[in-house]
Amino acid sequence: MHLSRALAVVGGLVATISLSGCVAAVVPIAAGAVLGKKELDNDPPDNREVAAVASVRPQLAESPLQDHANGQALVLTELTALPPPGPTADARLSNTQIDRFADYALAQSAMPIGSARRESALLAEPATLKAGRSRCDGKPPAVIIDLDPATDTFDPLAPVSANPALEDQLARLRAARVAIFWSTNLAENFVPDLRAVLARSGVDRAGEDRILALSSLDERKQTRREEVAATHCPLAILGDEKADFDELYEYLRNPQNPVAPDAIIGAGWFLANPFVPSVTRAAR
Repeated sequence: MHLSRALAVVGGLVATISLSGCVAAVVPIAAGAVLGKKELDNDPPDNREVAAVASVRPQLAESPLQDHANGQALVLTELTALPPPGPTADARLSNTQIDRFADYALAQSAMPIGSARRESALLAEPATLKAGRSRCDGKPPAVIIDLDPATDTFDPLAPVSANPALEDQLARLRAARVAIFWSTNLAENFVPDLRAVLARSGVDRAGEDRILALSSLDERKQTRREEVAATHCPLAILGDEKADFDELYEYLRNPQNPVAPDAIIGAGWFLANPFVPSVTRAAR
């Protein structure tokens, strides 16, 4: 490599270095290139560029680069891959809703049986679009969790993970003797697969919860929820869309328009995803 070319390479690299009070730092780099010229001239052609770059590279690694557009220092690191992302805003919101779901159900279950303040999460007259709720009377407490993602059916063979807040909150409910029902549009022959998912994800390792699968074409989630209300008091329902609370939302001309039962959201109805797709981290 000729001297002029070596200096051009050094000059181009030095131009990227912050010059704030660091002009003197350039001198060792340039001097190193000049002093090494004799050795470079004696090397085979293939080795000259490698030697020239190697003499500059260690000093570049120790110097922060300057982003002149933003006025920020850019420091070189040895990372070979980006770190895994933290929880998204949606995930944090789901965690909060699951916490509130459990807190509400526990507060309701602690009320005396037969208390007028102990309210069911099911509507008394859905067709009227009123927010009045069914009576609990002296029935034992329960909660319902809808497994199906919005506009779809839960796939027990797909890799999924339980929402991080779910396992601990369900343990609190069981400790308070609140029955847990899982609702889905899947047929009853999928129940073993669903139980495997619940056990594997940690939300029901003992298999003590009940699954509301459909046993015939005449059944709907709504009829299964009403069956729960015949024997228990469903204090709270967790789902990722309003139709998980009552099928009346499937028949509204514009589901986005507010209706009176919307007032139950946050006080018996809770919007959150109980399961999320598993994320496989790339091998580093």
